[in-house]
Amino acid sequence: MIREGIKNDAEQIAKLKIRNYQKTYNNIFSNQFLNEMNIEDEKQKYINGLKNRKVLVYCDEDNVLGYIYYGKRKNHKEVLKHYDGEIYAIYVDVDFQKKGIGKKLIIAALNDLINDYNKIILWCMKDNFDSLQFYEKRNFTKLENIATEIGGKELFETGLGFDFSKSKNYKLTRYVSFKEKNQVIAVYSNFDLIFLKNETAIWFKKLVNNEITEDIPISFYKYLIKKEVAEIA
Repeated sequence: MIREGIKNDAEQIAKLKIRNYQKTYNNIFSNQFLNEMNIEDEKQKYINGLKNRKVLVYCDEDNVLGYIYYGKRKNHKEVLKHYDGEIYAIYVDVDFQKKGIGKKLIIAALNDLINDYNKIILWCMKDNFDSLQFYEKRNFTKLENIATEIGGKELFETGLGFDFSKSKNYKLTRYVSFKEKNQVIAVYSNFDLIFLKNETAIWFKKLVNNEITEDIPISFYKYLIKKEVAEIA
């Protein structure tokens, strides 16, 4: 289950982050930096961050198995300035990786981010090859590398971008049904009813039939997502 992160998640997320860092960045960050990470500091960082970013967590009952942070662009804003939204971090418990949790979290975040942003960016360590491959499979595009310093060590981060206007991985949600009569399409979704006609009806049928959709404006996808008719796949 995916839900919004709350203050009471702090300890689980702190432990998950430290375990993940120590495995993922074992040969990237300095040993000193990794060894100095501690639960109390990470708990406080998480709690402080709830004020200025959105947090989603993936849970199995009461156990947090993954999380994602995102919101308004804040990192390395001196480059690639046309990217206005950002995914700050996404991590999955080391014992539950490669089970689709990361994919579910990033799709949930994208379906929220599209309401406020046109292009989003995330930063990944250049030498974190598994994560780079994961993002590219989710239709993120490598942009450029920049130097950064972490724990007293100079490293490189790769920026990856996601342009909602160029992505065509949209699908109808499982809650949707529709009927067409006299060139008007009535769409039922989550106890809501909307009517489409003229161009919007044509665009909707293209989406349903998996036809070429280059002419469909991003504003229409945003409308469908807001109405819970469509979602990013």
